[in-house]
Formats: sequence, C-alpha cells, structure tokens
Amino acid sequence: MTPPDDRPRLVVHIGAGKCGSSAIQQFLLANRHDLRKRGVLFPGRNLEDDDTRGSQQLQFFEDNVEDDSFPDLVRRRLSGLHEIVMAEDLHTVIISAENLINPKPFPRLFAGLKNRFDIRIVAYVRRQDDYAVSGWQQWHIKRHADFWDYYGRIRGRIDWHRNLERWKQSFGLDAITVRNFSSRTLVDGDVVSDFCQAVGLDPDHYQRVPMVNRSLHERFNPLISRHRERLFTSIHDNEFYTFLEDLLGDAAYRDYSGSSLLSLSERRLVFNDHREANERLRADYFPDIEPEVGLFSPPTARDVHVTREPAMDPATELLYVAMFELYRRLSS
Repeated sequence: MTPPDDRPRLVVHIGAGKCGSSAIQQFLLANRHDLRKRGVLFPGRNLEDDDTRGSQQLQFFEDNVEDDSFPDLVRRRLSGLHEIVMAEDLHTVIISAENLINPKPFPRLFAGLKNRFDIRIVAYVRRQDDYAVSGWQQWHIKRHADFWDYYGRIRGRIDWHRNLERWKQSFGLDAITVRNFSSRTLVDGDVVSDFCQAVGLDPDHYQRVPMVNRSLHERFNPLISRHRERLFTSIHDNEFYTFLEDLLGDAAYRDYSGSSLLSLSERRLVFNDHREANERLRADYFPDIEPEVGLFSPPTARDVHVTREPAMDPATELLYVAMFELYRRLSS
C-alpha cells in the first residue's frame, strides 16, 4: 500500500558523535517554541511532548535498544507525536541522537512508521583520524591507557558506510542525507547552518547558541591518563573538565589547530585503514565527487600540533588532583 502524500516528515538525525551533534541539539532545544510556531516539533528526550527534559534523546535509545518491547514503545510515542502534529497542523518532527548511527538495531525502531511519516535520515560523517582523536579526548582517555588500544576497539565502529547500510536497507538510499563534517564543506563552515539547510529550516529565524564541547588543551592529557580512576566515574563524567574551566577559564581549552596526539604518519595510517570503506561511502552518498578526489582530504601537517611546552611534573599533577577532589566535595 502506498502511503498518503500528505504524511508529515520525521527527520531522524543519527549522528555521528563528534560531528556537531551537541551544537545541533542545543540549537533545537533553544528554539523549541519558535520551531513549533513554524510547524516543527522537537520532542523531549523520551520522545514525549515534554520540554522540561532537555535534548539528550541519546540515552533513551541507548538504555532500551536491546529490549524486545522497545520498538513498540517507540511506535507508541511517535504515534502520539503524530496525533499532535495533525491536530496542530505541524509538518515536521525532528529527533536527534548521535548514537543511532552505531552498529545496533536502531533502524527497526522506525521501520513500522512509514505509513504515518515520510521518514528522512540525516547523518554527519568525519574523517576517521579526526574522529578518533576527538573521541579519545572527550571520552576514552578516561577509560583506556593507550590510544591504540582504544583505536583497535572502535575501528569497526567508524566504518560509516557499513553503519549506514541498515538504514539504507530499511528506508532506501533516497531517504538518507549524508554530510561531511568539515569546515570546508559545511554551509558557512558551521554545522548548525548546514543542518538547517539539510532539513529545510531558515537559520535566520532562530536564536544561535554558543559553541559547545570545546576541546580541552592537550597539556592535560598525561595528567588525565595517569589519574583517570581518581578523576572520573565514567567516560561521560566531565566534572574535571568543568573544574579546569572554572580554575583556568579559556586557558583550559585549545588555542591551536590540529592535535599533538598523533603524528602525520600515524594519521595517514588511520586514514588509509578506512580508504576502501570511505570510497564505498563516496560512491553511494556523494556520487558527484570524483573517485580520484575522494570524500575526505588526506591528513596534512596542518593536522598535527607540535608542542613546545614542557611536560607537567608529577608534583603539579598531584596538586591538580587534590584541588579537584576538594572542588568535588565543595560542589556536592
């Protein structure tokens, strides 16, 4: 049976992580009421019409995806949103959760809604060496002692083409928009402006939000790695980063481009490790880009930051740890 042409759109922004998802979500959250006035519903984090629960829909999906009853729950929640859309004469629902691109059975959650919604998938992808460096800095330095141990664990999870295959099988190639998370390819070099274009929003109608998820200065990496068990309760615990910002202000964050974590040869190793998968990605989702050009520009010396700062001595590291433990007690 062919679905009716007047179905509202369901835009599912599936990530990936470290590709501007927090900026997109903060934009949607800050403009939730204005979006609704213009026909766009951005639901709460549990896919309910609730604007008191923030924008982190990621956890709702992550906590429940393996539950056999979860697809029915998602269908009920989205059917409820569909009723609101029809009653208020809205035209679009937007969901944003950067973990949906991960290799888990997420597409099945939406497959039963095709008769109610015109489902559109939006994904952002990033050159894998950049992704790995950024993911290490934000999350995995808190768990792994060695970058290459971490890379070995995520290597199969950052094959973007393979991760998109389940979505393509469920909804077809034409329903999927893939964007390259690079300042040279994003609209105005900005992921929010780019997302607005991808889903048909005019960014001039909405409030812009400050940059989120700034990158911590890499001078703190050895400290974090050596004392991670005392500093973090999980990879999502960012209280130590907040402490550094409160203590040092802008000096807690990078004031340079590139990263000192990997050498140029190491970046090229990661880049070449994904060359074939990225060519399949280009062929499917970026056919206007010639094969000899490639989807991602290869790493260059500009991606590598050569630091001349002396390493932090052990006594200074312990002083930071002690100050943070006092900060944490006073904040509780």
